[in-house]
Order: sequence, then C-alpha cells, then structure tokens
Amino acid sequence: MAQAPRTDNDSETDGMQENRKESRIKLQNSLDVYDCNTELYMGSLVDISSEGFMLMSSEPIKTNTIYQCRINLQETVEETDVIHMGVDSLWCKQSSTPSHYWTGFHLIEISDKDRAIIHKIMSFSGTPLD
Repeated sequence: MAQAPRTDNDSETDGMQENRKESRIKLQNSLDVYDCNTELYMGSLVDISSEGFMLMSSEPIKTNTIYQCRINLQETVEETDVIHMGVDSLWCKQSSTPSHYWTGFHLIEISDKDRAIIHKIMSFSGTPLD
C-alpha cells in the first residue's frame, strides 16, 4: 500500500486535533477508500474535513507517505460516484479494538469538482465532531 515516502523531516503527529483548522464531520455511513496505484482497499473513511480525513483500517498505514486515493461514494453526487485525491499520511495509531488502526491524512491534491463534492457530503451526510 505504501507509495512515495515524503522527503521532508516533519515529525509524526500524535493526532490532528492540535493542527486542525477546519471542523471535522463524522459521516453517517463510512466510505471505502482505495489506493489508486495498487487498487488495494485501504480502509473506511470515518470522518472528514476540507483539509483531510481519518481512516479506520485492519492494517497499519505507513506514515509520512503520499497516496493517490479513490473514495467510492454510496450514491451519485454531481454526476459522479467516486472522488480522487492525493493525500499525505500523518499519523497511525492502533485502536483499542485489536487489529484496527486509525490513520490521519492531510489532503494535498484534489480537483475543484471533487472538493465541491466533499463539501456537499459534509453538509448533508454527517455530524460535526468539533
């Protein structure tokens, strides 16, 4: 699942709360996330903001790594059922549930159309967490 490692020396983040500028939205229904380069399932998107998202997975996700992701929508929004984006994995922590991991991602590349879809999903399909 790992892609190109980041080349900077940023330290891993214990959590996104300290650096988060935008409110997170917990989705009513989780969305499946796939690595576009390998087509492997990465995990379920649990919450999202306009700057990133948190994923729950059955395997740890390599941090400080850039991924090209595909998020499959459960229904068509703006004439599409998939969102593509480039993200940077910031941190990964084991859940209190064995074999479950939480990973925080920062959004680094997305089309204007897909960003608008994220905002629409956040407006109609979630509960604010912050």
